Amino acid sequence: MRVTAAVLYDTKKPVVVEDVELLEPGLGEVLVRWKANGVCHSDLHVITGDYP
Repeated sequence: MRVTAAVLYDTKKPVVVEDVELLEPGLGEVLVRWKANGVCHSDLHVITGDYP
C-alpha cells in the first residue's frame, strides 16, 4: 500500500514528505489511521544533527 510519510534521510538535511510503499499488515497486526502528528524537541535535535 502507498502511504504519505515524513522521511529524514540524513541529519542536517531537510525532512521530506513523500509517498512510500508500506507492507500490508500481517497476522496479528493492525492498520491505524491518524490525522496529525507532532515532532518533539528532542527529535528536532536529531534532525539538525545536534544530538548523537
